[in-house]
Amino acid sequence: MKFIFISREGKENAGARLRAYGWAKVLRDRYNLDTEVFSFADNLGGAAGVNEGNFGAYDKLIIAARSITTLIKYKNPCCFIINRINYHSFPVSMICKLKRINLILDVDDWEAKDLSRNRSFSFSEYFMKWLAKKSIFCIGASKFMVDYLKKYNNKTYYLPTGADLTCFRDFPYSDNENNKIVLSWHGTINREENIAEIKLLADVFSLLMKRGLGSLVELRIKGGGFFYKDVVSILKNMKVEYITIFPWSKWQDIPPYIKNIDIGVVPLKDSIYNMAKSPTKIFEYMAMGKPVVSSCVGEAENIIKDGVNGMLCRNKEEFVDKLEELIENKQKREKIGENAYLSIERNYSIEVVVDKLYSILRGNGLV
Repeated sequence: MKFIFISREGKENAGARLRAYGWAKVLRDRYNLDTEVFSFADNLGGAAGVNEGNFGAYDKLIIAARSITTLIKYKNPCCFIINRINYHSFPVSMICKLKRINLILDVDDWEAKDLSRNRSFSFSEYFMKWLAKKSIFCIGASKFMVDYLKKYNNKTYYLPTGADLTCFRDFPYSDNENNKIVLSWHGTINREENIAEIKLLADVFSLLMKRGLGSLVELRIKGGGFFYKDVVSILKNMKVEYITIFPWSKWQDIPPYIKNIDIGVVPLKDSIYNMAKSPTKIFEYMAMGKPVVSSCVGEAENIIKDGVNGMLCRNKEEFVDKLEELIENKQKREKIGENAYLSIERNYSIEVVVDKLYSILRGNGLV
């Protein structure tokens, strides 16, 4: 049986890098399975991540049409493992039906974007339900997504994205040269709610300044995407000192960037998107042995044990209080960071996740 991992994103993007390229490699190396990755971004030139905002419907149609000439060449016995629901899902489902190829649906993000426009009907959500029903089984990266998909396919399994620890070293905590504690947020800024989340972070940082912590701390924001310029403008108008915003860069630059920060901060709006998604930022900070302070939303609540391997907050005031505690207590920062790394190593490393995936494949008679 050949397993083809299909993603609209490329190796630069966390979803494809881990749940397609990463899973395919570990299955091949550890279990000698025949695996391959077909990326609409890497193989066909489709846009993804920070560049996706300018990728129009016509562009997607052309890429989708081009994909058919490659996908139709696959022959049974094989299995398509499709990551997420988007324009790439349609040609894949067509080929599966035409050639009776096994299909597995893997969802680590909410991409029924029509709902954000308050429409009563979302075609993308309807298609996700239909594809879930047609799949041998489904995989959800969050407990929310598992519960959702189980309504349409009882064979739905929980596999968080986790992290590839080979990209991070064990306990890399080190003081910064300017002796300031560096708070950090990084990621794509392609949704309006990202603007609200970063503004909340800036408000929290402003309150920390008012508590007299300006000489101890700075905030770094590293991002890119459709609303990047809006965020730059908002932060400039807020006129809060010691906030620096950096443009997005290649994935290879992210681990060194995280190495040189002290606390990861992940404010999350209570939305269906954040309930469904896999929290890549949280996994990356934890894999680098950094303490994370996150909103108590979605998967964060399942991954973080408050005060043990991270901190959870329900409002702005809790963010300020818990960040102040970590800023002033180096020993606690280091202990939580150490526990965070151990959580990844024991429960969320890519090897641990793929071992579970292999067991699922075997349990469904595919290996």
